[in-house]
Amino acid sequence: MFKQIFEAMKFAAGRLIRDWKLVLLLVAVFAVMLTGIWVFANAGVGSIAKLIVGSIGVIISVGAFFFLQALTSNYTSRSKSFGELLKTGTELTWRIVLVSIPIIALAYFISDLAQRAEVAIVPISDGIGYIDESRSNTTWFSDWRILLVGTMRAILFYLVLPMMAIQFWITVAQHGIGGMLRRFFSVLRRSFSAKNLIAFLFGAIVFALIPYFLLKTRTPLSKPSFELIAFGARVLLSSLLILFGWTTTIGALSRLNADALPEDPLASEAGAKPTEFATTS
Repeated sequence: MFKQIFEAMKFAAGRLIRDWKLVLLLVAVFAVMLTGIWVFANAGVGSIAKLIVGSIGVIISVGAFFFLQALTSNYTSRSKSFGELLKTGTELTWRIVLVSIPIIALAYFISDLAQRAEVAIVPISDGIGYIDESRSNTTWFSDWRILLVGTMRAILFYLVLPMMAIQFWITVAQHGIGGMLRRFFSVLRRSFSAKNLIAFLFGAIVFALIPYFLLKTRTPLSKPSFELIAFGARVLLSSLLILFGWTTTIGALSRLNADALPEDPLASEAGAKPTEFATTS
C-alpha cells in the first residue's frame, strides 16, 4: 500500500513538473484567488461601494478556487494544450461547484451545531453583565467537553470534509455528475479508505504543516528591510508549497482511485464511451 501511495505521489508530482503550461495556469489562477481574498479583506463595510468591492473580491476568489480544483482533479489523465486546459477547466468548474454545495451546507450545519454546543458549555451572560457563578470557572482548556467539541470540529473540517470533497471532484472529473450519483455510496466508502487517508496526510505535510511553520518562524535580522525581504520570501515559498502540495495530493488521489469504482451499469448497457474527463491509466 505504501509503495502504491509513493508511486502515485511520484507520478502526480512528475506530471505537474513536466507540464509547464499547467504550472503557469495554476500559478496564475492561484494568484487571482489570493488577490480576490486580499480585495475582500481590505474592502471594509463602511459604504455601499466598499460592500460591492468586497463582494467582487468574494466572487473572484471563489470562482478561482473552484477553477483551480477543476484543473487539479483532472491533470493526471494526459497532457493538454493551453486551450484544452482552459476549456476542460471551464466546463468542469460548474460541475464541481454543484457537487460541492452539499458539502458546504454540511460544513455550515456542523459549524452551527458546534457553536451551539460551545455556548451551552461556556459561561453564559444574561445580557447585562451577570455570569452564572456555578459555571464561571469553565475555561477552554479545563473543560473536557470544550476540548471534545473543538477536536471533533477540527477533524471534520480539516480531514473528513476535505477528503469527501476531493473524492467528489475526482469522480465528477472521471465520470460526470450522473456517474458520481450512481456511484455515490462507493465514493463515500472510498473517501475514507486507508490509502486515501495516508496519501492525504502525507500531502498535508507539504501543503499545510511546512507552510505553517515557515510563516510562524521569524528570522531575526539586523535591518528591518532585510526582515521584510525575508518575510516576503517565506510568504512566496509557503504559497508555492501550498499550491504544489495540494495539486500533487489531489493528483495522487486521482491516480490511486482511477479504477477503484465499480463500472457504471447504465453506461455499460448503453455502450457509452467514457466521458471526456475520464482518467486513463
